[in-house]
Amino acid sequence: MKEFNSSTRQFACILVFLFFSSIAVFAQENISGEEPLNHGFWLERMQDTNVDFYQLQRSFNQYWANRSDHKGNGYKIFRRWEYINESRVEASGRLQSPGFVLKEYLKYMQLAASRSAAGNWQIAAPDAYPVNATSQPTGMGRINAIAFHPTEVNTIYIGSPSGGIWKTTNHGLSWTDLSAGLPSLGVSSIVVNPENPDVIYIGTGDRDANDAPGIGVYKTTDGGQHWTQINGTMGNVTVGALIMHPTDRSILYAATSGGIYKTVNAGATWTGVLNPGNFKDIQFKPGDPTVLYAAYSSSGGAWFYRSGNSGVNWSWISTSNGVPAAGSRMVIGTTPADPDYVYLVLIKASDKTFQALLRSTDSGLNFTTQSTSPNIFDYACNGSGTATQATYDLCITADPLDKNVVYVGSINNWKSTDGGSTWSITTHWSGDCNGSATAVHADQHVYGWSPHFHRLYVGHDGGLTFTANDGGEWTEITGPLPITQLYKIGQSAISQDVILYGQQDNGSNALAGGVLTTVRGGDGTECLVDYTSENYCYNTYVQGDISRSVTGPAGFYSNVGSTGTNGIGSEESGAWVTPYFLDKTNPSVMFAGYQNVFRCDNIKASPSSSVTWTAISSGESETCRVMEQSAANTDILYVYRLNAVNKLQRTDNAGDSPASVSWTICSLPVASPITDLKTHPTDENIVYAAAGTSIYKSVDKGITWSDMDPLVSLPDLFINCLVIDKNSNEGIYIGNQAGVWYKDATMTSWMLFSTGLPPVDIRELEIFYDPTGTQHRLKAATYGRGLWQSDLFESGVLNPTGFEAEVSSNTSIDLTWALSQGNEVLLAYNTSPTFGNPVDGSSYTTTIPGGGTVLYNGDDVSFNHSGLTQNTTYYYKIWSCDGAMNYSSGSTANATTTYSVADFNADNSLSCSGNLTVNFTDASIGAWNSWAWDVDNDGVTDYTTQNPTHTYNQAGLYSVKLTINNGAASTTKHNLILVMADGPEANTTCTFIANSNLGNGYGIGIYRFSLAGIDNTTQENDGDYQNYTCSHWTLLEQGTEYTLTIQTGTANNEGAAVYIDYDNSGTFESVERVATFPSNKVGTRSVNFSTPSTGIETGKGLRLRVLSKYSGVPSMACDVSSYGQAEDYTVYFEHTFAWDGSSGTDWEVAANWVNDLVPVASSEVVIPGGCSNYPVLASGVACKDLTISGGASLVINPGAALTITGDLTNEAGAEGLIIKSDAGGTGSLLHSTTGVQATIERYIGGSSWGSHDDGWHLLSSPVASQSVSDFTVDPATDYDFYAWSEAGDEWVNFKDGSFSVFNNGNNFVPGRGYLIAYKNTVIQRFSGVVNTADVTMNLTRTGSNDYAGFNLIGNPFASAVSWNPDWASGNVGGVAYIWDEAGKDYIPVESGDVIPSMNGMMVYLGSGNMEDIIIPSGSRQHNPQSWYKTSVDRILLVAHDLTSGASKQCIVRFNPEATGGFDLKYDGLYLKGYAPEFYTVSEGRHLTVNTLRSMQDQSEIPLSFVKSSSESYSVELAGSYTGMRVLLKDKKLSQTVDLTQQRHYNFSSADGEAPDRFELSFTTVGIDEDNMNVLGGAWMNDGCLYINSSAVNTAYEVLDLQGQILQAGSALTSGIQAFPVRLPAGIYIVRLTSKSRSISVKVVNF
Repeated sequence: MKEFNSSTRQFACILVFLFFSSIAVFAQENISGEEPLNHGFWLERMQDTNVDFYQLQRSFNQYWANRSDHKGNGYKIFRRWEYINESRVEASGRLQSPGFVLKEYLKYMQLAASRSAAGNWQIAAPDAYPVNATSQPTGMGRINAIAFHPTEVNTIYIGSPSGGIWKTTNHGLSWTDLSAGLPSLGVSSIVVNPENPDVIYIGTGDRDANDAPGIGVYKTTDGGQHWTQINGTMGNVTVGALIMHPTDRSILYAATSGGIYKTVNAGATWTGVLNPGNFKDIQFKPGDPTVLYAAYSSSGGAWFYRSGNSGVNWSWISTSNGVPAAGSRMVIGTTPADPDYVYLVLIKASDKTFQALLRSTDSGLNFTTQSTSPNIFDYACNGSGTATQATYDLCITADPLDKNVVYVGSINNWKSTDGGSTWSITTHWSGDCNGSATAVHADQHVYGWSPHFHRLYVGHDGGLTFTANDGGEWTEITGPLPITQLYKIGQSAISQDVILYGQQDNGSNALAGGVLTTVRGGDGTECLVDYTSENYCYNTYVQGDISRSVTGPAGFYSNVGSTGTNGIGSEESGAWVTPYFLDKTNPSVMFAGYQNVFRCDNIKASPSSSVTWTAISSGESETCRVMEQSAANTDILYVYRLNAVNKLQRTDNAGDSPASVSWTICSLPVASPITDLKTHPTDENIVYAAAGTSIYKSVDKGITWSDMDPLVSLPDLFINCLVIDKNSNEGIYIGNQAGVWYKDATMTSWMLFSTGLPPVDIRELEIFYDPTGTQHRLKAATYGRGLWQSDLFESGVLNPTGFEAEVSSNTSIDLTWALSQGNEVLLAYNTSPTFGNPVDGSSYTTTIPGGGTVLYNGDDVSFNHSGLTQNTTYYYKIWSCDGAMNYSSGSTANATTTYSVADFNADNSLSCSGNLTVNFTDASIGAWNSWAWDVDNDGVTDYTTQNPTHTYNQAGLYSVKLTINNGAASTTKHNLILVMADGPEANTTCTFIANSNLGNGYGIGIYRFSLAGIDNTTQENDGDYQNYTCSHWTLLEQGTEYTLTIQTGTANNEGAAVYIDYDNSGTFESVERVATFPSNKVGTRSVNFSTPSTGIETGKGLRLRVLSKYSGVPSMACDVSSYGQAEDYTVYFEHTFAWDGSSGTDWEVAANWVNDLVPVASSEVVIPGGCSNYPVLASGVACKDLTISGGASLVINPGAALTITGDLTNEAGAEGLIIKSDAGGTGSLLHSTTGVQATIERYIGGSSWGSHDDGWHLLSSPVASQSVSDFTVDPATDYDFYAWSEAGDEWVNFKDGSFSVFNNGNNFVPGRGYLIAYKNTVIQRFSGVVNTADVTMNLTRTGSNDYAGFNLIGNPFASAVSWNPDWASGNVGGVAYIWDEAGKDYIPVESGDVIPSMNGMMVYLGSGNMEDIIIPSGSRQHNPQSWYKTSVDRILLVAHDLTSGASKQCIVRFNPEATGGFDLKYDGLYLKGYAPEFYTVSEGRHLTVNTLRSMQDQSEIPLSFVKSSSESYSVELAGSYTGMRVLLKDKKLSQTVDLTQQRHYNFSSADGEAPDRFELSFTTVGIDEDNMNVLGGAWMNDGCLYINSSAVNTAYEVLDLQGQILQAGSALTSGIQAFPVRLPAGIYIVRLTSKSRSISVKVVNF
C-alpha cells in the first residue's frame, strides 16, 4: 500500500495527476487507432464529455461486427445512448457540454419573458401502475437514488435518470415532483439533512447510462420548492454519490465524474480532494467519519481508495492489500453491525462478469476474496451463464444488523448470509426460480435501508421495491410514479383515450378504457393503431421486431416482422428505433425500414406467420432512421439513413411492384442528422425536416430546402420531432430537448407551447383529430416524464395564457391566468372534466349547456374558488371572449383540494428526575395558518407557536394534542410523555454474576429488543449490563397479549429470558418471568405473552429485564454468566383511563381514549365533561371504577351491558347515565354503589285498544321514588295502570282513589309488580337512584278464590335476575309467572330461569298467611333478552287460539324427588289469562307445571282444555326430552296423535264441551328412530306425506304393519317435501333410504 502522507502531498498530487492522465491518453490512442476494444470500454467512455462520438461509435461497431451475444453484455446500453445522441453531435464530433441544455433553456426563458406561452398540458399516462400482461415484471421507469425522511416513516425520495427527483409521503401511493422546472434532470444521488429535512442535496446526471448530463450538485432549503445550483469548482459533472457527515451537517462529499469533492460550508464552495477521475461511489466508515472509502471507475479498470483523515490524504488499496486488478467498475458496502467490515464487488476486465466479492475486516486496509462464483451478474437463477450488464447495473449493501448478510444487485438481486462466501438468488428478472426468488424487474441500481424499520429498498429499471423480511419476499411500491422514458407513441384515430407507447426498459404499454396495460416487455419503441379498426394494433421491440394484436390494444401480440422472419432477410438489421407505418390510405399495407425498405401488402393476414414482406430497395448497408409517406400522394415515400453514410432518398412509386420501385437521392437541409420528416397534408411537393436546431422546408420534394426559423426564434437546442396540424395554415409543432414550440404561416417567430409541461426531452408528437371537431389533442412522448397531452393552438380569439389552478387551503383553490389580446374571460368549473362550449354571440352567467357552472365573467386575472370539499378534484375551463362575444376554444386546469393532517414530533419522552424539557416540532400536512398545542391534554391550549418547547415539572403520564388551521385537523398522541419522580424500583436482591462479555463486537449478546413502544437496537453495547430505564419505555395494558422480539448473535448458541417486576417489589419472582428463548443460533426470535389482569402496580414505572446467556437459558434474573448480557427498561401500566371521544362513541375504539388503550376489567375509568362525543355501549364492557363527570354522559344501548366491580360515581345526574330499551330488550347495568342516579328506559308495546286481552305488560321499577304519574298519558283513556291485591282478589286501578291507599302512595314500590297497557307504543323512563340492595316484599295468602296466594312482585334492578324460590323460607312455589303479551297469557318461569329487568312476576305462597321474600342483589345477571329462555329438559305443550293468536303453555317434566301429588317446589298451579284454558290435572289440582317422579310407558296424564271465544285450535309440541315419543289422545275423536312426528295437532272445539278431552302418554322411540331428529323425519297430515330429509335424493317407501309396500318415491332435494297419499286412516311405517343409511319411522294417518 502506498500512503500519500502530508510530507509528500505535492508529489502525491503529481502522481495522481499523471496516473489519471496516462489512462486518458491510453484510451484516446486506442480510439484514434480505431481498434475494436472490449465491450466494457465504451460504457465508461459514454460519460466522457470530450469523447469523439463517431470514433467511439466505429469502435463499438467493429467490436460487434462478428458477434451476436448481445443480451446482457452491454450492447443495448450503448445502442440506446447512441440513438439519443447521434443527432446531437457537434461539428467537432463531441456532444453538447453537460450544462448546455440548461443554459440555453434559461437564456431563452429570460429573453422570452414577454412572449405568450401556449398549451394546457396535462399528464395522460402513466397515472397508475400498469396491469401486467407479460411474463416478466413491468414497471414505470428506472430509479438511481433513494433517500428517506428522518422522522416520517412513509416519506421516501427517489432520483430518476431523466425524470428528476420525486417524493412520496404515503409509501408510494402517490408522488410529488420536486424538480421545480429543471429541464431533463437526471438524479443519481440524494441526501436529506436528518436535522432539517427541508434541506436536500441532489447529485445530478445519470451515473449508469448517461441518459441525462451531469450538472453538479443542487440544493434546496424549502423541501424542493426552489433549487440552487452549487457546483462551485466541480463544474458540470455527474454526481454518482453524495454523503453527509453524521454530526456536522455542513460537511458533504461528492463522488463525481470529475473526482472526489468536499464542502465544509453546506455547498457554498467545493474543494477537490481526489482528482481527476470518474468516481461513482463514496462511503463513510460507520461511526467514524474521518475514514472514507471511494471507488474509481474507468475503461482501464476500477480502483479502491481509502482516506483516514477526512479526505485530506488518500491511499490506493491495491493488489498487495488483496484488491486485484479489476474491470471498469467497483461498488462498496459497509455495515454499522461491524464498522470495520468493508465489502467490494469487482467485475472482470475481460468480459465484465463477476470477478470477486472481497471483504475487509480492518476498515479497508486489507481484503480477502470471499467468492468468485457463481456469476451473480447473470440472467440465470443459478448464475451459470456469462451474461453481464454490471457496468450499467451494479450495487451492494450489507445488513446494518448483521455484518455477514450481504446483498448484491445487478440484473437480479443476490444474498449471502456468510459474508459473501456463498450466494442465493432472492429476486429474478422474469420468474421465481422455482420458489427461491421473487419476480422483480431487471437491472438493480441502488439500495437503501429505511432508518425506521429493518426494510431494504432497491431501485431498478422498473421502479422501487422493498423487502421487510430479509429478502424472503419483495413488494413493489412504485405506484403512479411518472418517470417513464418514452420513445414513441401510437395514437388511435378513432378514440382519443386509446393510445400505445414504447418505453425504455419497460416494454410497450396500451391505454384503453382508462386501463393501462403492459403488453410487451423489454424495450418498447414505435407503436401503431390501425386508423380504421382499433382491433389491429402494433408495437416493436428494438431493432425492428414488429408484433401485432388482432384483439385490441391490450390483446395478445405476435410477431409479424423482424430480421429473418416473414421475408425480411437475416442479413437485415434495424435501427434501435426502427421506423415503420401503415399506408395512409390502405391499412392492410405497411412499410418498414431496416437497412432496406420493406413493404407488406397483407399485414392483417392471419395467422401472423402468413404475413409476407418484400424489399422495395436493395444494396443498402446503413439502417433507416426516419421514413415518411406523403399524405397527398401515397406513392411518394422518403427514407433517411444515418451511420457511415448520411443519406436522404425518395421514391415516387412506392406502391408499384417491388422490383419496379426506384429511388432518388435528395439533398440534405444541413449537415446535422435528420430526426423527423413530415409531408404537407395536401401538397405532394412539400416536405418538412427536423435537423439540428431548426426546421426546414422543401417545396420540390427534397431537392432544395429553406430554414423555417430565419429569425432564430427557437432556442439553440436539438429538435427531435415535428407534427403538422392538417386543419391549420401550416401549423407545425416541434419537440426539442426542453419542450414544445409552435408556428404557423401567419407567424414570423416560433412560440413556446409548453404551459403546464415540465421542461423535458420530447421524443415524438402526434395529433388526435376528434371526429366531432371539438376535442383535438396534441400528444407528446417525453423521455423521463411519461405521456402528456394538450389542446391545439388557436387562432382568432386566443385562450388566456398561463391558466393555473393552485390549492390555497383545504377548501379553496386559487385560479390565475393572463389575459389574451385584452379580452375578457369566462370561467367555469365542474366536478368532472366534462364541459360544454359557449356559443359565439351568447352570454353565460349560471351554467354552460353541456357541462360547467359559471364562476366569473370579466377582465380580472385571478379568482378564488372557496367553500369546497376537502380532498376533492375540481376541473376548470376558461375562455377568452372578445367584444363581439366570440369565444376562444378554452383552456383547462384542475386541482385537488388538500386535507389537513396534523402531526408532530417530540425529541424526548421519558424522565426519571421529576421534570422533563421537550421540544415539539410540527410535522403536519397542510398546516396553513395556526397551531394550538395542548401539551398535557387538559383541554387548555398551552402554546400557539409552530414549534414550542415545554418543561414538565410534575410526574405523570402526558398526552399531547396539536390542532391546526383553526380546528381543521387535530391529532392527539396518547401517553407520549412519561415523567417519573425516580426510576423503577431497584433490583436490590440481585447481584450480577461477572462474565467476560466485552460487547456485541464479539458476536454475542443482545442486539435488539422490541416490545410495544420499545424497539431498541443495541449492537453497540459494551459489557454485561445496560440500564435503559430512563431512556426507553413503553405503556402496557393489563390482561393483554403482546409480542416480544429479541435478537441475539448468530455465531453461537444463545438463550434469553425476560422478566417484569409487576408488583414493583424490587425482586424478580419466578412468576414474573414472562418469556424464555431456547439456546440456538437463530438470532431474531419472537414470542407472545399476556400481562396479568391483577397483581400489577399501576401508575408507576416498573422494571423490565431482558437477559441473554451463551450456550444456555438464564436461570434467574441475575444470570448473565457465560458471556451473557442484561438490559433493563421501563414499562408502565396506567391505572386511570380517560375518555376523549375523538373518534366517535365506540367504547371499544382505542382512539377514543386519552391513553389510546381500551379499559379492561381492572381499569379505573373517567368520562370527563367537555368531550365532543360520549360513549355509547353496544356490547358488554367491564371496568373496576367508573366516574361520569359533570356534563358527561354514558349510554347503554339495548343488548349492551356494563359491569362495575368497584365504585360507580355519576356526577352528571340521571341524564348522565342512560340505559336504553327497545322492542328487542334493554341495556343492563351491574354495580354495587349506592346512591347512583340513572335514567332507565322501558319499551312498552301498544295494543289493539278495542280488545280487552291485548297489550298488557307486567312492570317493576328499578329506581327508588319513581312517580306513577310519570307513566300516565293524555288522554287518560289511552292507558291503564293496575296493582294486584291478593287479599281482595282484584286489580286496583291507579285512576281510582283507592290506589294510593293500597300502594302506600303514588310512587312505584321497589320490588312490587304492576300491570300496565298503552294504546300507543311508548318508551317510558325510570329516573332516580338505581336499586342495588336486596329488596324484601311481603307475600300474603288471605284470599279464598282461585287466585289465593298469588302475589305480584317485580325485578327491582337494572339487570335481569335468576329466579329462585329459595328467596323465601320454603312456602313459595317453585314456579313464577311472567305475562306473555304476544301469547296473552302467563308463562311459567322455573327455578334458574331469567326474569328480565323491570319485569313483574306472579309468585305463589302455598301455605301460611304471610311470608317475606327477599329479592337478593346477588341474583342479578346480564341478560338483555325480553323474555326468559329455559334450557331445562321438559315436555312443553302450547295450546294456540288460531283466531286470536293467544297461546297457553303447559309443562310436564320428570324429577325423582317429586311425589305423585302436588309439590309446591316442583309444580306450578294453573293461572288463568286470556288464552284458552290448558292444564294437566293431578289429584284435582289444575297445573301449568306438572312434575312427575318418572316416565312410565303408556302412563296417561289427564290434559284439560277449555275453549275461549274462538272455534279453531292447535296443540303444539314445542319441546321434549331426547328419545321420547309424546302421544296425544283425543278422546272426543277416539284417535291418538304422535306429536313427536307431527308436532301440531289441529282441532275444533265447541262451547260446553267437557274439559277432559285429552290424555297425554309417553313412550320411547321405536324402529330406528333414534337416528331421526326428534321433531323431524316423516309424518302424514291432510292427505299428504311430509318428509324432512337432510340429504338429497332420499328414496321413501310407505309400508303397512305387515311390511307390504303401499307407495314409493324419491325426495330429490333436502328439507321438507310433501307427497300426496291415498291411504285409509291407520298406522304405517315410512322407510327412508339415502346413500349412507336407511331408517324407518312410524306415522299415523288421520
